[in-house]
Amino acid sequence: MSASAANSPSLVLWSAVTLVDFTTINGVLYGFSFALYCLSARSLYLQSKDPDSHPRQKIVMLIFTSLVMALGLVNLAGDTRGVQLSFVNYADRSDPHRKGLFFLLGDFANANIGLVDMILMIVLESLLMGIQAGHSSLSSPVAQLASQVWRLWIIWNMSRYSTLTVIVPGLALLAFGALQTAIIILPLQSLRSLQWLGVTSESLNVFVDIVITVLIIGRIIAVRRHNSQALVQSHSSSSSGNHYTTVIAMLVESFGLLTLWQIGEIVTIAIAAKTTNATNEILGSFLEGSEPYIRLPPDEQPFFKFTDLLNEILNRLDHFYLAIVSAEDKNPFPEALQLLQETRANAAAQASLAYRLVFTAIQFARNYLDVLGVLMDENPGRSDIFGELAYGAYYAGIVVKEYGKAEKEMAKFGQETVAAVKKIPQMLNDSQGGESKKREFLTAENTQVVSDLLRVISAYATVIRECLGYYKQMEKHLTDLKEAGGPCEISEQEAQLVLVQAKVLPQRATMLPQQMRSLRSPRLHLLQQNPENGRFCAV
Repeated sequence: MSASAANSPSLVLWSAVTLVDFTTINGVLYGFSFALYCLSARSLYLQSKDPDSHPRQKIVMLIFTSLVMALGLVNLAGDTRGVQLSFVNYADRSDPHRKGLFFLLGDFANANIGLVDMILMIVLESLLMGIQAGHSSLSSPVAQLASQVWRLWIIWNMSRYSTLTVIVPGLALLAFGALQTAIIILPLQSLRSLQWLGVTSESLNVFVDIVITVLIIGRIIAVRRHNSQALVQSHSSSSSGNHYTTVIAMLVESFGLLTLWQIGEIVTIAIAAKTTNATNEILGSFLEGSEPYIRLPPDEQPFFKFTDLLNEILNRLDHFYLAIVSAEDKNPFPEALQLLQETRANAAAQASLAYRLVFTAIQFARNYLDVLGVLMDENPGRSDIFGELAYGAYYAGIVVKEYGKAEKEMAKFGQETVAAVKKIPQMLNDSQGGESKKREFLTAENTQVVSDLLRVISAYATVIRECLGYYKQMEKHLTDLKEAGGPCEISEQEAQLVLVQAKVLPQRATMLPQQMRSLRSPRLHLLQQNPENGRFCAV
């Protein structure tokens, strides 16, 4: 990632918004919620002491709200930890891709604490029945509005106007559900159209919130006034009167704050739909709408594991060779040495194959950059889009075949290596003085090396399978884009993130060819005898 891309105004603003949102804003909102929780918990506790007020229901509600607040606190702590690591602890890293917003959305999100944080957030949203889960989710926002309409019906059920009160919110709810369904299933090619549908659905959401809030509060106030004389006559009734006031305060705060938040979202998305200003894109729709159109290339680390794993395999094969030489120093046994040399030759062939795999990955990354360049064009020609996507899908298919072939060859190499490791001790045992040779060869150290070798071969095969799975997804993704004609628009911020991720592999892979070539040559000259114990070791 270049310094100019890392310091671009849009990404700097994006990072600032994320930093403030995950810490200050969320902390303040949780403080408001905690204050309301204290009022609600006290009220529920007092009501649970009254045998006439369904104490079990109050206890269950108290436990439920306490669980929600606990999950919210842990989730807030997880977000704060992610911000601390991304913007404070790792702020001095030289690679911009390994710090700041990129670390928060990448490494931290995939780490254990990030996954736990995400799971807790999903559980929390499920308990709250979906507080604006986003346009990609149909069930959560619709379920939230439906639950509000149901609460409105429960509160007005004893009134003769109960049916009238739910007609308008109910119709708005149906329209909201239809818009959410349209956003998901319609073949929209323009991000602007998607944003305007989002503005319309969010406007209906706000309308339902406001109508339901006003009707519920109005009903509570009317009932409280009607029973005001009776409420004053007893202490318990006075306590119930205070409870009415507490409920009204909670409704005003929660629905009011949610409504203000939704209005702010509507304004920013509407502005973003009319202009290409990066600020509005960031504030209004954080990677919203274009996620189905484009995928981030994977972390380059799986490709660079090839070098480390091949080094481990060759080191252990060299150790075997010298162990056999040590066991056969008096009675040479060329068959075992020849078998191990053949196994090592196969490993050298795997090094050549790994070089080809890395080269293929580099070529695909460069090809994908060309695809992104066309998709980012403000007025791309349909022929250009189709041509780049067609070639991208074709080349992805070639890569899938290369990695599929490598997966089969690696499995064959693993089987041959295991067979050789099992055969060598038997050869030593069958030779003259074989029992002593076998004991000398099958030391604890050599046995551990055998275990390590098999583990590394398995890890190598796993990496190839991971890369193969990724390229299969990319082949399908590019094929789908080609058939759809490609997206018309991609946000500037998302395009920059994708470009940075796609450029990393070619930039950091320049040293790999030399490393791979060095693996193919025999490295026994790097081994020397340790004079202290008479054994051979690598230096």
